[in-house]
Amino acid sequence: MEKNQNLNYVSNLILLQSFLKQNNFEYKFVNFNSSPSKLNKPRGWLNFDFSSSSGLDFPICKKIDETKIIKFENLFTESTNGGISLAWMDEETGHPSEKGCRYISEVIFKRLSEG
Repeated sequence: MEKNQNLNYVSNLILLQSFLKQNNFEYKFVNFNSSPSKLNKPRGWLNFDFSSSSGLDFPICKKIDETKIIKFENLFTESTNGGISLAWMDEETGHPSEKGCRYISEVIFKRLSEG
């Protein structure tokens, strides 16, 4: 069932991507989970990896245009390479704090400005 759910997710993502391209929309997707190309690891859809041979290995997965995805894969990890520090997370809600929201908006604005 998990593979079917992931395949459905990827199929819908590609359908939306195709519609937007076909109709000449400028678009970006924002992804706060794992990259769609990493939907293949055993523990749930948040940790998948299409390049692995142990899960979703469908040709459709190669159709995802990852250049159009603004990724926040390591959002709440202590990281100097794109993750928000745990200090930027609201412990009560598990969502970004005000500082975290500013960081997210700055990253999205920068990516949209780059084209």
